[in-house]
Amino acid sequence: SLVARSIENSQLYNLAITDGLTGLFIKRYFEDRLEDMVQQSLRYSLTFSLIYADIDHFKSINDEFGHVQGDSVIKKAAEIMLKEARDNIDMVARIGGEEFALLLPETSKEGAFSLANRLRELAESKLDSMSGLPRKVTMSFGVATFPDDAKSSKELIEKADRALYKSKQNGRNRVSVA
Repeated sequence: SLVARSIENSQLYNLAITDGLTGLFIKRYFEDRLEDMVQQSLRYSLTFSLIYADIDHFKSINDEFGHVQGDSVIKKAAEIMLKEARDNIDMVARIGGEEFALLLPETSKEGAFSLANRLRELAESKLDSMSGLPRKVTMSFGVATFPDDAKSSKELIEKADRALYKSKQNGRNRVSVA
C-alpha cells in the first residue's frame, strides 16, 4: 500500500510538471529550474544558455488546416527539440502556445547558437512532412547566456525573448543572439 501510494504520487507529480500535448516541462517548472540554475551558476561561476523558440506564422497554420493539425505541428516541433537536446542535461519546456524554451547547462553562447541553428534547419527541412502539412513550416530562435547577457533569471528571459523578437522582425526562420 505504501509503495503503491509512492508510485501514484510520483505519477501525479510528473503530470503536474509536464504539458499534456507534448510531454515537455511546463512554464512554471521551467521558471523554477531556471532560478535554481542562476543560483548555482552564481555560486560556482558557471555559464549556461537559454534558447527561446517559436513556430513561425503558427496562427495561419491553425486557420488554414485546423487546430488538430496545429497540435501536430507543436508535437513534432517538441520531438525535434527533445531529440537534439542532451539527455538528462538540457531541459526543454513548452512556455506558451507555440513557444518553447531550452535550458542548456554549461553551454556557451556559441554552443547554444549552434544548437538553435541546427534546430532551425531541422524544422525547416522536416517539420512540414513530419506534421503532414503541404507547406513549409519554420521556426525562429533567440539565444541568451548567463552571466554574459544578464544578472538574473528575469533579465535572461527578457534577453532571450528580445533576441527571438529580433529573429521575427528580420524575416523569421533565423537565430538571433542577445
